[in-house]
Amino acid sequence: MPSAPTSSPPSATRPAAQRQPLAGLTVLNLRAAEDAPALTEALRARGATVVERPAIAFVPPQSWQPFDARLARLAPGEWIAFTSATALRWTLWRIADLAPQTEPQAAAGALKPARIAAVGQGTARAVADAGLPVQLTPPEQFQAEGLRDALLQILRPGEAVWLPRAEQGREALAEGLERAGHPVCVTPVYRTVAAPGGLGPVAELLLRGGVDWIVFTSSSTVTHFLAMLPPEGRAHVERCRIACLGRVTARTAEEAGLKVALVPARQDLAGLVEALVVAHTAAADAATQAAREAAPR
Repeated sequence: MPSAPTSSPPSATRPAAQRQPLAGLTVLNLRAAEDAPALTEALRARGATVVERPAIAFVPPQSWQPFDARLARLAPGEWIAFTSATALRWTLWRIADLAPQTEPQAAAGALKPARIAAVGQGTARAVADAGLPVQLTPPEQFQAEGLRDALLQILRPGEAVWLPRAEQGREALAEGLERAGHPVCVTPVYRTVAAPGGLGPVAELLLRGGVDWIVFTSSSTVTHFLAMLPPEGRAHVERCRIACLGRVTARTAEEAGLKVALVPARQDLAGLVEALVVAHTAAADAATQAAREAAPR
């Protein structure tokens, strides 16, 4: 039996370069442990100090029966829509688990007869890395709504879509397709839960004002982070600047009473990092100009 998708331990990392655009900033990365390194590495490459402390973790669904039954009747040419690399990862893990003699990297072969749609560039890369072709990615709006609109442009009347996803996933994609007459089979392949261990030393770091930016990459990172936060920590969080990946995540943060400072126009990790660079550069330029104006003449 293959091992379930694994996590790496939380860590704090400090870049060597000090003259990069994000040098001097400390960013809190709350992504799940197996997903955190991609954001951490991108931020470090721009000079930021990154503290990884997962707010969420991924575990198997309560039942694999719906997924197993749908996989067994997969037919050539059917559409599968992946709304995250996590959904793909757990899908491939389950396929390998069902065939103990199959190497995990060979599990993707079971999906080769299908046509695959991916919600964004990161998910599309994960699909390609698994050796599968990607037939559709939205040209923009890398969220469920964008994938829904892109699928609606190419699906034949009544054509069905298989949606392996989180057990608590958003309904925008499934409901939008079904309203347009396309049957959707939703099969949970993982659940999102609070990461074990709470915030640990991050709580003290926040109390000391040691975090400049907090990055939320999903609504679940917002809700689980706030649930872990000690009562006295809320005021310190509100002194940090908040960056959210996507309008849905931003809306969750705002409904929880947080002031969102940044939502990138491009809704992927590269767009998030570039938006942070632009925001920090603008703030630094404004501070320099204010200092010049305040200097004696």
